[in-house]
Amino acid sequence: LRGLSVTLQDRELRLIEPALTRARGLFEKRLPTPAERAAALQRLQPDVEGAGIDDADLVIEAIFEDLAAKQALFGAAELRLHAGAVLATNTSSLTLESIAQPLREPSRLLGLHFFSPAHVMRLVEVVRTRRLWPEALATALATVQRLHKQRVVTGVCDGFIGNRILGKWRAQAEYALEDTATPQQVESALEAYGMAMGIFAVFDLAGLDAFLEALQRPGLDGLGVAKAAEGAGRVLLAVGAAGGQLGAAAEAEVVAFRIADRPAARVRAQLQDARGRQQVLLGALQAGRDVGGGGRLAGRP
Repeated sequence: LRGLSVTLQDRELRLIEPALTRARGLFEKRLPTPAERAAALQRLQPDVEGAGIDDADLVIEAIFEDLAAKQALFGAAELRLHAGAVLATNTSSLTLESIAQPLREPSRLLGLHFFSPAHVMRLVEVVRTRRLWPEALATALATVQRLHKQRVVTGVCDGFIGNRILGKWRAQAEYALEDTATPQQVESALEAYGMAMGIFAVFDLAGLDAFLEALQRPGLDGLGVAKAAEGAGRVLLAVGAAGGQLGAAAEAEVVAFRIADRPAARVRAQLQDARGRQQVLLGALQAGRDVGGGGRLAGRP
C-alpha cells in the first residue's frame, strides 16, 4: 500500500497463502484501480526460501513467542544480511537482550511491536535497547511513518507501554469478576464507557494461549499478571486458550473463585453506573501515568 517491496517467509507456501488472501482483500478496499492493485500485489511476494533476506534493509520477525525459536531465526538471518540491515522483532513479552544473545551484532536488533489487527491499529511501539545503532532507530521510525502509523519509542521493560497499561486494566476487570460480576457484565460496562470492545475480547483477539504461557515466566508483577495466576482471570484465560468461549460454562468455572461474602447485587449495580465503569479503568490510568512519568520508558521519536 505504501510502495514498499515486501517478501513473506514461512516454512511452507500454504502458511503464507492466507496472508496473501487477506492482502488481496485489503487492496480491493483501499486501492481504487486494477493497475494499483496489481502493482501492490507485485510488491508482495511469497518467499519460502527466504531469498529476500539477502537484500533486505529491514527484517521483521513475527513468529510465536518462543525465545529459542526467535534466537534461531535471527541467528540464521544475520548471516545473510548486508552490513547496514536492521533486525526487528514483534515480540510483546520477551526481552530484546535475550533474543539478541546469539547475534554477532546485537546493536542492529530493535522491537517493532504492531498491535493486532495490524492493518487497523495505528499504534506501533518502537523498542530500543541501550546498545541500539542510532541508524537502526532512524530506519524503524522512518518505516513506521511511511506506513502512516503512530510511532512511540519505548525502552525495554515488561509489556513495554501498551501491554503494561493493558495488564493493569485487565487486573481491575478480574477484581470485578471475583466480586461476582460476570464476564459479560464487565465487557458491557467497558463498551458503554466507549471502548470498541471489552478487555476479555481484547485478550482473546491477541491470543490467550500466548498470554497464558507468559504467566509462567517470573518477574511480571509490574504488568499485574500475578493476579491472573490464580482466581477468576486464570480460569477465563484457560477456558479461552482451550478453544472455549466466555459463555455459561466459563461463568460456572469462575464461580468457584468468587469472594462469597460480597453481595452480587451491589457489585453488579456498580458496574451499571459511571462510577463502576471508571473503577475498572483506574488501574490502566495509573499505569499510563507511571509509564509517562520521568521519561524512563516512553519517549518521543
